[in-house]
Parts: sequence; structure tokens; C-alpha cells
Amino acid sequence: MNLVKHDDPILRSVSNEFDFGNPPFDPIAFAKELVEHMYHWNGLGLAAVQVGIPYRVFAMRGQPENFVCFNPRIVQHSEHQVSLEEGCLTFPGLIVKIKRSQHVRVRFQTP
Repeated sequence: MNLVKHDDPILRSVSNEFDFGNPPFDPIAFAKELVEHMYHWNGLGLAAVQVGIPYRVFAMRGQPENFVCFNPRIVQHSEHQVSLEEGCLTFPGLIVKIKRSQHVRVRFQTP
């Protein structure tokens, strides 16, 4: 797995839903690999599209364990927003202030 470049069209396309009934690849093996690469590149999170895989999957560091979320969707968010500095592995060295909801509730599937 390699990180795609910032101008790769996959980053601007709508990702496919992961179909557990007819999986395109082993979700457990992919989840482990995505987490390994997230740590390798010292990221806090890593989306499948960032490594050229066009599915709605992302890994995120967590405590006490990491999360790998398949087919995530935001179902609720707080009105209160916070502004924090963020970076992205796709744009190395770029740090910007982003305003986001302080809390979100997300539904997702696990591998």
C-alpha cells in the first residue's frame, strides 16, 4: 500500500459501500493492514481512498484500541463547533484550522 498523491482523482470521487455479503477482499486482513499503515505514516487516521482503495472504510487511533469503520455515516452531530488544527497524510506538511462539530454520533460496521 502506498499513499496516493493529493491530485489523484480517487480522492474526489464517491467511495463504494463495502458489501459484506460479497466482499471484494478480506475485511479483517484489510483492517489490520490499514491500521499498520496508519502507524507507519504516523497518522491519527487513514481512509481507504488515501491508499487507492475506493471503499467507505477508515482507521482511527483510539483508546484503549483502534477503530476500523466500514460504511460509516454520521447520524447526529452537536450544534456547538470547535476549531482545531488538523493535518492530512495526503497533504504532508499542511496544517490548517478546521471548524467541526464538537460531538458526532456515527454508525458503522466492523470487520
